[in-house]
Amino acid sequence: MTNYVIIGNSVAANAAARRIHDLDPESPITMVSDEPEPYYSRCGLMYYVMDHCWRRDLYIADQEHYRRMNATLVHDKVTGVNAGAHELQLESGDTMPYDKLLIASGTRGNRLGVENEDADGIHDFVTLADADKILAETRTARRAMVIGGGLIGAEAAEVLHALKVPTSFLIREDYFFPILCSELQGRCVEERFAHHNVSMHLQRLVDRFEVNEAGHVSAVIDDAGDRYEVDLVVRSIGVSAAMEFLDGSGIESDRGILVDECMRTSDADVFAAGDCAEIKFPGQERTVIQKLWYTAQPMGWVAGEMMTGGECHYEQTTPYTSAMFMDLDFCSHGEVPAPWNDYEEHNIEAPNGLDCLRLVHEDERLVGATFLGTALTKEDLEHMVSTSMTLSAAIASVQRVFGDKVSDRAPRARIGERRRLSRRPPFWPFGTRRTWREDCL
Repeated sequence: MTNYVIIGNSVAANAAARRIHDLDPESPITMVSDEPEPYYSRCGLMYYVMDHCWRRDLYIADQEHYRRMNATLVHDKVTGVNAGAHELQLESGDTMPYDKLLIASGTRGNRLGVENEDADGIHDFVTLADADKILAETRTARRAMVIGGGLIGAEAAEVLHALKVPTSFLIREDYFFPILCSELQGRCVEERFAHHNVSMHLQRLVDRFEVNEAGHVSAVIDDAGDRYEVDLVVRSIGVSAAMEFLDGSGIESDRGILVDECMRTSDADVFAAGDCAEIKFPGQERTVIQKLWYTAQPMGWVAGEMMTGGECHYEQTTPYTSAMFMDLDFCSHGEVPAPWNDYEEHNIEAPNGLDCLRLVHEDERLVGATFLGTALTKEDLEHMVSTSMTLSAAIASVQRVFGDKVSDRAPRARIGERRRLSRRPPFWPFGTRRTWREDCL
């Protein structure tokens, strides 16, 4: 028998455990996680805090799930990896031997590195524990601030707005979410948040936090010296691979844990998958980190296959992101302009002032698209990019959907055929009901 150990209890970790059990059912699997919760959906955290689902709706697994995989879930924190001795050091002081190790530890929220950052009332929005703390504080909070933009920041702002906590953004960039949004789209998002009384303070950095006598955050001071009185802060300045326990292990890392397309690290008996893995694909100079749910699962499956002696590789997928910015859909499919490519963009804004599309192209070849609004869907973008539609043909198709008057706005108009009617995936577990959470929870 082989002693399999997995660091993490994420989608990648559970996909790997399931594959290991399928191929080697007699061998035990140990999963180590510092979170006390069973395997749950991080994608549903905002819906839980907004009271759109029960807490139990977040859980993807129960104890029976681990028993079926011949797996044991250990609640402890890994503090070190001794690759030579094939063992882990745990925060409890114990050691844990392994034959094959998978690191699927996910990410940690980035820190600002400013004064009083550890004060009460300052939170990330990454784990269920974070969600519980934010939910508890919204009952008494009078003013909140989200530090940083992006997908998690937008979710946090919508949660706080839904719970009737006056909220604002502090963002260092020139406009909202330039990693994926065009400037036109970023400005539209700013206007939409402002329409819902959530203001954005752009090109600002946090200089320090002020605290009251109880050690609770009371104000944010930015780099211009402006002071914002708050009693709740959500930090959303990105995430980094959770791999601090690898110091001194000899396992190679950079922005993440370096792996090949088979999820192998620099150590023959150690693998990595999910958000913490930095993949080097054959023939590509740049490494890739894919911090997405739908990519973590196949990574874990490949890692599990490899750990049992199989041979397979992870195929790089077309980048895709979907989100909601208040009441506006956002989706991105394919490539976006970046410092390492020469792609150009063509922006189209609908007469209604809300729907806007960025077509990313190389000459006439369409390589990607990002959309904000309600007129198009992710499937429309995928159709344009995957069918190699030319730039001019894509512009003509989109302009037909957008129309030439505000009244021409046609919800869910389709560019291609065979489109799904709902933008929610078929496994969506939450619905839109409210649970009327009791005060005691």
